[in-house]
Amino acid sequence: MLKFNVEEKLDTTVQTLNDLRVVNRQQLDVLYKPATANEPLPSNRDGFCEFKSPYFLFEQDKYFWFTGDFEIDATAGQKAYFCVETFIKGVSSTIRPQGVLYLDGKICQAIDVNHTDVLVSNGKHTFALLFYTHTFGLSLPVYFSVKVEDNLTTELYYDFAVARDAVKLLLEKTDDYQKSIAILEQATNLLDFRYPYTQIYYDSLQRAHDFLVANYYVGSCNKPVVNCVGSSHIDVAWMWDLDQTKQKVERTASTVLKLMEEYPEYKFMSSQAVLLQFLKDRNPDLYKQIKRRVKEGRWEVDGGMWLQADCNLTSGESLVRQVVHGKRFFLQEFGKDCDTVWLPDVFGYSATLPQIMQKSRLTRFVTAKIGWNDTNRMPYDAFVWQGIDGSQVFAYFISTCECDPRNGVYDKTYTTYTGPIDAPAVLGTWHRFQQKEYSQTTLLSYGWGDGGGGPTREDMEMQRRLERGILGMPVTKTARLDETLNDIQNQFETNCKALKRTPKWCGELYFEYHRGTLTSVPRIKYNNRKGEFALQNAELLSVLAGGSGFDYPAEKLDQNWKTLLLNQFHDILPGSAIEKVYLDSDEQFRELFAQVGEISQNAISCVAKNIQTKGGTLVFNPNGFTATGLVEVDGKTRLVKNIPPLGYAVVEPSCECNVKTGSRSLENDSFRIEFADDGAIVYLLDKRCGRQIVPKGAKLNRFIAYEDMPYQYDNWEMTPYHTQNK
Repeated sequence: MLKFNVEEKLDTTVQTLNDLRVVNRQQLDVLYKPATANEPLPSNRDGFCEFKSPYFLFEQDKYFWFTGDFEIDATAGQKAYFCVETFIKGVSSTIRPQGVLYLDGKICQAIDVNHTDVLVSNGKHTFALLFYTHTFGLSLPVYFSVKVEDNLTTELYYDFAVARDAVKLLLEKTDDYQKSIAILEQATNLLDFRYPYTQIYYDSLQRAHDFLVANYYVGSCNKPVVNCVGSSHIDVAWMWDLDQTKQKVERTASTVLKLMEEYPEYKFMSSQAVLLQFLKDRNPDLYKQIKRRVKEGRWEVDGGMWLQADCNLTSGESLVRQVVHGKRFFLQEFGKDCDTVWLPDVFGYSATLPQIMQKSRLTRFVTAKIGWNDTNRMPYDAFVWQGIDGSQVFAYFISTCECDPRNGVYDKTYTTYTGPIDAPAVLGTWHRFQQKEYSQTTLLSYGWGDGGGGPTREDMEMQRRLERGILGMPVTKTARLDETLNDIQNQFETNCKALKRTPKWCGELYFEYHRGTLTSVPRIKYNNRKGEFALQNAELLSVLAGGSGFDYPAEKLDQNWKTLLLNQFHDILPGSAIEKVYLDSDEQFRELFAQVGEISQNAISCVAKNIQTKGGTLVFNPNGFTATGLVEVDGKTRLVKNIPPLGYAVVEPSCECNVKTGSRSLENDSFRIEFADDGAIVYLLDKRCGRQIVPKGAKLNRFIAYEDMPYQYDNWEMTPYHTQNK
């Protein structure tokens, strides 16, 4: 039987249409000069040199200004684009070249490896590009050009590209495949490529388009829905420092706003208040544009926290402050109250979070990272999460991953919060979702992150076709996060009642991956804990001193809390960032300790001057319980007893010492400890309850060094085989 190779014909059709999209391309003559970060837009071209394309940039972490002029004269049925191409694409966009483009003296959008084309109008234009090489270590070609695209050809290109990608995901013996392949074969036969851009050519494109609309798209009735929420996850610091982050935020925001002009259906969600604060300080004009889009309902602000904080090493008070500062910012700046904690990339989630969320009117929790577990797959993607105290919130795990049904891969463990809108990701999002009996709606968070510029024109064009309904595929919808979670949660609760069962997870959401981040870069962990204590103590002492005329330093405390919260970001506190980040962090903590220490000392002095000690010693207890402990008085260590919680007392320090020492033992009223020759504890008796803690023959307090050779992420992972060599 003769095989007609329809899939191969579809490939050829898509490639031919793609080749015909560009009617004309003109290389541009441009000028360039070395630059520095945060340079203002040049007012003239002094110091610029002639640039011959392609120019190869070899150095990392360098800035360049490029400038030039061009003219556009596109006709009806065409669109013109200014293009800067490096021919580098992919997930590595986070550390690939990025820049911000100024068109006719105004910021336009970012240029990066995923956003190379800028839609421009007819007429004469001047451009300036502040370009950053980032950490790309190979030779980097840069091409500047202006191209004119044919609208109808581009339309047909996306029609067939989406159809080609979708049909290749269907099993060949299914009804959906047989119907699809027959329709698509007929559509390709309607195309006439003999005389490009003639009336014959355009008539054939229109016939093929009309045929697909009438026969291929099947609507959304009774189909699963994948809600597409635009986003751009930006790590506050990771493979770059905070200054570069601020530039990434500006680049991404400008790109999002530019794309919104082209696609009225485009909606975008940003979650980290601190990044919007950076942008407000750096570029007030862009920030005003975002506020207008927020009022329109197209730019959504949510997320519930100041930033996406680590939830393993932070104290409960710090998590509360993350929420307080995050919700306060969104409410004051945008009039929006958050109801969702959005932490797609954090390395595990404390069981205290549901309680904190409930008390903060945050009722929903979203992540994707648990999908990276390397040992056990979580049994639920939509469920009730119950904390230690019984507090409950609705939890949702983003299920986006590519699928490959023809090779038996319907879902993967790995899920992403920065996926594309294309057929494999849309079908994979639905296949990977485990609670299909509870919800027919799922969430796809799409857009390149970390300076990759967020969603692309390709995402929007693909979505426009997938939302029409394709055989064998879920239907897509551009949506906000809040409406998506409303839909999913309503279906979930309705079906829980109907099925008389509710998926529930009680306790910690432990991340079985990146285990090494609990100990990497110990100095940031030390500084964080000391900072938490210092700030809480300063606040307590400032309140105690208030009755003595002390002026509560609210602004300075607020500023230092934000410094601490910043350093709790999930790639700073876990120790997974570059060394430059920790050098900056060290300096930030030095300033924090100095300022907060001064506040505490001033408050103590204010309280002390109004207390008659009568020869005793004034002792403060910042703990939430009555404490007995050691203090230093006149250079000598003394014992003080029963200091009230969160308060102070005037006491007579004691020099008594009830500790008995032996050659290898320590003993007091509560414990007896015995040591082996190597310093390990071999005997530990808790006299208060008569309990021997060390099992017979065992040793505690042993220090063991293991070989550190993870197969990836050197400062992130502890692999199972690390115990084999010690």
